[in-house]
Amino acid sequence: MTDTTTVTHAPLLIFAGPVECLERECEEYATEDGHDDPGVERCSHIRVEEVCAGCSTQTGDGEFVAVVAWPCQHAAAGGGA
Repeated sequence: MTDTTTVTHAPLLIFAGPVECLERECEEYATEDGHDDPGVERCSHIRVEEVCAGCSTQTGDGEFVAVVAWPCQHAAAGGGA
């Protein structure tokens, strides 16, 4: 359970999609000759989601294992920051 008294409930934009796409292993990141194309910021399989920074669960390496959409119930109730 999240301790809502010390958590900052604020919107946070994250990238969501298949692991191979998040790790740039999707074919859309490659040029026609198979080399990495640094000009491709993200493939079409990745979407941007707005989640609550306080309610969403993130691992130590930055991966989100659970997300709560923004606005969360705490922010909607006026318990923002």
